Amino acid sequence: MEESKDKLIGEIDFFGKKKVNVYYNPDTTGALVYCAWRMRNPDNCYRGIMYIDNVSGRISYPPDAVIPNQTTEDIEMLPIAIITNKKMIDEELEVSAISYFITEHRRRNRDLYGEKD
Repeated sequence: MEESKDKLIGEIDFFGKKKVNVYYNPDTTGALVYCAWRMRNPDNCYRGIMYIDNVSGRISYPPDAVIPNQTTEDIEMLPIAIITNKKMIDEELEVSAISYFITEHRRRNRDLYGEKD
């Protein structure tokens, strides 16, 4: 198994909601290459079979499925890590990352902003 080249170089604060780890990887191209996102509370997520209609995109579940009760906060998508080719977190990377976080947070969490798909 190949050893990971990713090295933790620091973290960026996402408006007090989360500290986002920043990793350096020399094989990446560009300043902000990858960003991983995750639900705030993944332990409260449905795990099982679901069916997606290819035409309508509507999701349905088997009759015996138990869907956990989730709040809007439970399912809020937050950034957890970014990978960059920069060896240090500089102002340019931080500004670029925060701008990206703001845009993507709004797109991924429309319910929090009162927006519908």
